[in-house]
Amino acid sequence: MNVQIAYKAGLILFFLLIPFHLWSDELEYEHCKHLIHIGEQELESGFYSQSMERFKTAKTFAEKNSWNDLNYAATIDIGAAFFLILDYSESLKNNIEAYKIALEQQLGKERETRALNNIAGIYFKDGNYDKAKEFLFKAYKNALADNDSISIGRYASNLALIANKQQDLKTSEHYLEIAFKVLVNYPEYQIMPQRSALEQAFMSQDYAKATHYAQTILRSDTLPDDAKASTLIYLAKMNRNNPSLSIQYAKQAKDIANWETRVDIYRLLSDIYQTSNNLTTSLLYKDSLIQAIDSVNQATNKRILESNRIKFEIFNYQKTISENKEELRYQKRISLYTFIISLLIVLITMLVVGYLFLQNKQKKKLYERDKRIINLELEKKEKDKLLLEKQINELEILTRLEQERADKKNRELTTKALFLSSQNQLIEEIIEFLSAVENTKDIENTKETENIEDTENIQNTENAEWQNRLMADVDEFLYVRASGDADAEIIGKLYKGDVADVVENGDTWIHVVSGDVDGYVNNDYCVSGEDALAYAQENIETEAQVNTNGLRVRNAASEDASVITAVSEGTTLTVDTDAETEDGWVAVKYKGQTAYVSADYVTTELALGEAVTIEEEKAALAKKAEEEAAAKAAQTKETTTVQNASVSASYDDVTLLAALIQCEAGNELYEGQLAVGAVVMNRLRSGAYPSSISGVIYQSGQFPPAGQGMVASIAANGPKSSCVQAAQQALGGSDNTGGATCFSRASSGRAGVVIGNYVFY
Repeated sequence: MNVQIAYKAGLILFFLLIPFHLWSDELEYEHCKHLIHIGEQELESGFYSQSMERFKTAKTFAEKNSWNDLNYAATIDIGAAFFLILDYSESLKNNIEAYKIALEQQLGKERETRALNNIAGIYFKDGNYDKAKEFLFKAYKNALADNDSISIGRYASNLALIANKQQDLKTSEHYLEIAFKVLVNYPEYQIMPQRSALEQAFMSQDYAKATHYAQTILRSDTLPDDAKASTLIYLAKMNRNNPSLSIQYAKQAKDIANWETRVDIYRLLSDIYQTSNNLTTSLLYKDSLIQAIDSVNQATNKRILESNRIKFEIFNYQKTISENKEELRYQKRISLYTFIISLLIVLITMLVVGYLFLQNKQKKKLYERDKRIINLELEKKEKDKLLLEKQINELEILTRLEQERADKKNRELTTKALFLSSQNQLIEEIIEFLSAVENTKDIENTKETENIEDTENIQNTENAEWQNRLMADVDEFLYVRASGDADAEIIGKLYKGDVADVVENGDTWIHVVSGDVDGYVNNDYCVSGEDALAYAQENIETEAQVNTNGLRVRNAASEDASVITAVSEGTTLTVDTDAETEDGWVAVKYKGQTAYVSADYVTTELALGEAVTIEEEKAALAKKAEEEAAAKAAQTKETTTVQNASVSASYDDVTLLAALIQCEAGNELYEGQLAVGAVVMNRLRSGAYPSSISGVIYQSGQFPPAGQGMVASIAANGPKSSCVQAAQQALGGSDNTGGATCFSRASSGRAGVVIGNYVFY
């Protein structure tokens, strides 16, 4: 009777838990959806770190419960967040993942198309127009399949824009015709093909058509400021023959443009005023151009720093989630086991009571049965104990496996995110320190004390050198006057980055000497001593002066790393102070990337300047004007060579050298190809030829294929592999010509080293 009651109670409890479980799943789904919504709001407000936490948490929930629509939404939002903080690599990875989710889970063409459009936008932003066109065309085909006129028009407009960037004006005109046709009944979307058509007409030098589109665009009431600014810039460029009108359009654009667009505007205004012989105003706008470029770089660096910070927070957040998950799983298992054991004890107790009730009249049997029940109970408890121990052991094994997976994931993340290497190294050092023998503490403390003392000595020496130095804390320059008076004659300028020696300090005016300038500056606009040193370290670039010919610039801090180029003695390189490097190597900036040179062959120092006199500045401006006029007059000469050099400038030294080798010795054996590359490098190292690979190749009258455009054509299509290998080996220092700087046909009879069909001398 009592057994039946217990059974019924268990069934009731089971069926009560079913609707609770279903309700719990529904609540988790809505919570996950809410997390994505809140994250999108935070992303729009610029709270990148908080929004990323929301998206990552939502993605974890979605993946766990196979909520494919929410997994897609969270993934594509993560891609958007990384795009806004300029981490295009992570943004691309997440958008591609979102596209795969949409395809594999059949979430519909709309989601596929959104991901494709985002991927195309990332490639376009990064300047990879071929890839941008590939993915955007897939989105365009989906729009055609769905007969979505608005989407067809938008994607056709963007395909026209990509064609403009690739100089394919015929293809651009084709897509513009489609865009205008399908958007004829949607005036609110016609601004997109109009902007692409404006650019196409401008590139075709059809300025009347371009002006028509520009004026049509500017009449729009919903035109964003960036679109309005770019349209005004086009009008300014098309009216260069009317300087006053061109300046008017440029200034209108400047008032509404962002810092990136202002760079182009300031450059345009400087050129217009220079053409109008207004050199003073032109110089002012060049100074504004430098300030705008600095602002853009600062904003970009800030975004990149924010990206690294967010990645680090995400790593810690994921680690915390993983730890919390393990703790939660463990607590759930413990609670489940406790519930099962408690239930078993209750059932056993009920059975004991039932047996006692049924056998209360049979005392002898009661004793025997009680003894049997107790034995069974003890056996059951022992089995339960063994089972529990087994489960705990299994749990420990699973925990170790999860930890191993987490460690593997950490290593993968460390490989992908170089900025985390220092943190991981710190963790390893802490672990090694904690596991070390206690007796090593005194040794470590002694070493640390010595290092601190060495650092302090170096710092004190450097500070002493700056005790009587001064720098101008200004955006552009500080006037140097003949005496300590605001009305005194201006005799020079101390620009930002210039350093001066203090002759005599004063409350308001300081007597300084810098270069050929000996005068007085206002104390309110200066920093001196240790403050001047700190200011210089924060605001002034560090330069590396090359003290040997043929110094190899490599893509990594290793003798085995690939050679990017070789530079001559006296070359000045900018040190990349943000990059990490190894002992014996210096990180430098080369063509927009971080490269490395041996520290033994360079001297590093702050790129400090000196004050200039008013007469020196006027002379410099006049000289610059003469040089620019001479350069402009010479521009008409050797047009083909200049054009080809301009095209080839976009390629690295390996590609450019390989293209020349293919032109001169493409049909020769490998030794002949290497010899041609060695001749170019010998010229570079000699000091009698230009100081760059491109300068040597395009020097007038030296290599005919360069002047005829053949080098540029082969560089664009990609040189063959043997020529690339020969170029790399020549850049690495290989020379099978004995130092030759010239070559000709072996049949010429000239004395030298004969290799294949050529003689090298």
